[in-house]
Amino acid sequence: MSGYGTMPATVTMGVPYICGQCGSEISLKPGDIIQCRECGYRILYKKRTNKGRRVGGEPLDCVAGGSKQRTARRR
Repeated sequence: MSGYGTMPATVTMGVPYICGQCGSEISLKPGDIIQCRECGYRILYKKRTNKGRRVGGEPLDCVAGGSKQRTARRR
């Protein structure tokens, strides 16, 4: 019973950002300074993910009558 009750070590990857000046990709963790490590520029853009999108590029809520359900709720 030596393995019970212990928490596994978690690895924090960070959130990917793109520098607004040089375009390099930076991964920031909570508490990190919001600044490019390559050029020092302080405007970073959050990198977009494919989460919630189909291969065709349409959002998931537009598929299978999702927009009809929204109009029904507003009435």
